[in-house]
Amino acid sequence: MKIFSKISVCVFMSLVALGSFNVSADMSVQELNEFNKQYNIAFAQFNNESSALTYMDNPYNVFIKKITGNKSELNDEEKLFFAKRDRFKKCQSILSGFIPIASRSKNFTENGGMTKDEFLASLSKQYDLDYPFSVKDSKDRDKAHRQLFFKKGWEYRGKGEDGIRDFFDTCLNLPVEMYIKTYE
Repeated sequence: MKIFSKISVCVFMSLVALGSFNVSADMSVQELNEFNKQYNIAFAQFNNESSALTYMDNPYNVFIKKITGNKSELNDEEKLFFAKRDRFKKCQSILSGFIPIASRSKNFTENGGMTKDEFLASLSKQYDLDYPFSVKDSKDRDKAHRQLFFKKGWEYRGKGEDGIRDFFDTCLNLPVEMYIKTYE
């Protein structure tokens, strides 16, 4: 029984080491701990970083569940939790497409004869984004994550698995103020 316990501790410590993130500059220690906890739970299930990030539970749900009562107004801290939850959902909602878009970036430009601008312009048009990418879209809560998705997808063309954490980290660092506006 002691051997099993030692092995379990070693496996758990390996998961914690593998799944330790410093994701967002505006995360508190408690939020970061909850993020890492949810990531490690998902990683233990899928044993794959991109799947774990895609299917992990939103760490902000834990904090939002603590907001009780039928308040007509949220205080600033509560608004912040809701905004961070929304940002997480936006970033996570497109995460499963990151590896394919990075692959398509490489295939369409290297084998399909498209230039970078042709490829990104066609994607942008499909998602109602400006191309060349605009500051206006980068400050829009419904477009910023998508614009970043295409930029990072191009940056990691053919290497999506290598760039998925960078995309997600960068996406979770989009200004939370864009998302707070919904709750004001």
